[in-house]
Amino acid sequence: MSGTYRVAPLARLNPMQISIDESVVRPTGWDNRAVQEDLREYVSLSRFINGSPTVRIINGKLVAISGLPFVRAAQEANPPLEQIVCHVEGDKESLERLDIKIVKARELLDQYPEHEVYQVAQLLSFTRSLDAEERQAVENDISSFFKEMVNHPEYGGKYRTFGNFTWGKDKNRLAWTWERCDAGGEHGFRLFAMLKRLENKITPIRSLNGITYSFQDYRDDF
Repeated sequence: MSGTYRVAPLARLNPMQISIDESVVRPTGWDNRAVQEDLREYVSLSRFINGSPTVRIINGKLVAISGLPFVRAAQEANPPLEQIVCHVEGDKESLERLDIKIVKARELLDQYPEHEVYQVAQLLSFTRSLDAEERQAVENDISSFFKEMVNHPEYGGKYRTFGNFTWGKDKNRLAWTWERCDAGGEHGFRLFAMLKRLENKITPIRSLNGITYSFQDYRDDF
C-alpha cells in the first residue's frame, strides 16, 4: 500500500550511496558547529558519526538534506564507513524499491545501552600548534580529570581504562581513548569545565570530536 511516513524513519545506509545536492541542503544548528577537517579525523578514529543525518529520496536517489558534514566525514574517513544511521524521507514504495531496511529506535537503544561501558575515542583540536610544555600540560590535566572520575564514581560515566595520548603531526590535535558509558551525570559538566581551564591556560580549543563548543559558558569551580 502506498503512503508517506509522517515521521522520517531510521535506516542503516551505506554513506557512499548518499548523494549531495547543495541546493536542497538544510543545515541544522549541530551541522553548523562541525569543523569538517576535525570531524573527518574523528570519524576515522572512532568509526561512527556523532550526528543524525536526514536524507530524502529524490528521483530514486538518496540525497542528503541535513547532517551533510557527517555524511561527508563518513564518506571521506580513512577508511570510509560502511554504514551510518539516518532518517529517511520518502514514501514506503520508494523505500522498498531501494531495499531500505527500517530500524526501530528501540533496536538502537538496545544495541548501545547508555549505561554499558565501552571504549570511547576522543579527539581534541586546538587553534594552533602546541609546544612540548603545553602538550604536557594538556595531557596532565586530562589525566587528572580521568583519575578524579575513577575516584568519584558518583559523578557518573563509569570511567575505566585510559589509553595512550597521540598527537598529530602538526601538534594541534590530540587523540586518546578511555572506557566509559554514555549515561549523563556531573562528569560531563566537569569535563567541559576542565576544557575551559585548558583554553584559559593555553590556547582556544577549535573542536572536541569535530564539534565546536563554547567552553567559556561552563562553570570552572567544580
